[in-house]
Amino acid sequence: MKFDRNAKIEEAVSKDASRYAITEPYFDGENLVATDGHIMAVIPIDKDKEKTADDEKGYIPKAFLKKVRGKTGKYRDMELSVSKDKVSGTTKEGYETVDKPLQDSTFVSYKNVLIGERKETSVSFDAEKLLRLSNALGAVGSKSLVLHFKQRENGDIEPMAVVRVTVTGSKNHGVISPRRA
Repeated sequence: MKFDRNAKIEEAVSKDASRYAITEPYFDGENLVATDGHIMAVIPIDKDKEKTADDEKGYIPKAFLKKVRGKTGKYRDMELSVSKDKVSGTTKEGYETVDKPLQDSTFVSYKNVLIGERKETSVSFDAEKLLRLSNALGAVGSKSLVLHFKQRENGDIEPMAVVRVTVTGSKNHGVISPRRA
């Protein structure tokens, strides 16, 4: 299986050891998925018939993903192979292999959480600029960055040149421009 080396799926796993089923990314045969119960990342896998024909579902250690990413090369996709009891990754030097974690728990039914067929409005922001604004406003720790959208009477979001941004528990505020399509 191949996926973008810049996708750091392990950033979305739970750090709470008591939530064992969500402390490692999970491969379900189609996607790499990680959640901490508050955020979820889903990375579709590029299927390479030769490489994924025998891939098994299961957990992939986050430390292994970091290790392989560091040895992959700056401009290459990550390549992993998942067998019944091992996970292998292709690096510049060859292969890295690790035992697949034995999990006696079931990964969450994440497809039930994803937004299905419904009317929605999409707004795109430059992630780097949103992070810079968050840092500039002091939205750290348990504080939340809140994006405010004007809503029409019919429930649609009104197109806006800028979106007002506030921080919970603070008077700090700012604006960000949505990306142009």
